Amino acid sequence: MNVWNRAASFDAHRGSLRAWLLTSVRNRCIDYLRGRGGRERQERELQPEVAYALSPADPWRDVALSLERTAVRDAMAKDKDLQQLPGGRDLIVEQQADIMIPAPFMQPLGSRDFGTGNFYEMRIYTYAPGDLPAVLEAWGKAVPIREKLSPLAACWTSELGGLNKFVHVWPYKDSNERTRIREESRKGGQWPPQSGVRPVRQENKMLIPAAFSPLR
Repeated sequence: MNVWNRAASFDAHRGSLRAWLLTSVRNRCIDYLRGRGGRERQERELQPEVAYALSPADPWRDVALSLERTAVRDAMAKDKDLQQLPGGRDLIVEQQADIMIPAPFMQPLGSRDFGTGNFYEMRIYTYAPGDLPAVLEAWGKAVPIREKLSPLAACWTSELGGLNKFVHVWPYKDSNERTRIREESRKGGQWPPQSGVRPVRQENKMLIPAAFSPLR
């Protein structure tokens, strides 16, 4: 909308349309990043679910955060001390990267203490295009009841990388606790959430936190 409103300012004699568009986007992102601190302080005063409800999708925010990610990665690549850390690069045969968006009902990372001695179950569901809104709606209604049994550590949908992914992570003390909670969650008939759609693919991983991880 900002570009549309400023279309009359484009002068073909001063440069190409592509250069004008890129400059407009860059300037808008800089404005966003400069003013983001105040908005973030204001959002911290809200309950997480209220903050999400009052924060509609913002394409400028997405572009700004993407530029921020690029700047951080460039700085890390130039950091000589960081390059000295052992990374096991000689053992890497494949890499995969996904950019994920938190689900509206997800509690902010780091806002809760899950205790120590946990393992984390990560379940990855891939849905058909267009199905995720129904999934998010159904989960948003069912998660508060499910969390009475155990907390939801994280829940995301994929934005870049493998698309149409729905990822949720649950902490458990051991496999016995996992089995008990999963069986108990099905007794009320409200879990798993009934969204009317089914995943076309499912993956399941059991993860153990690294020694330096804030998760324990």
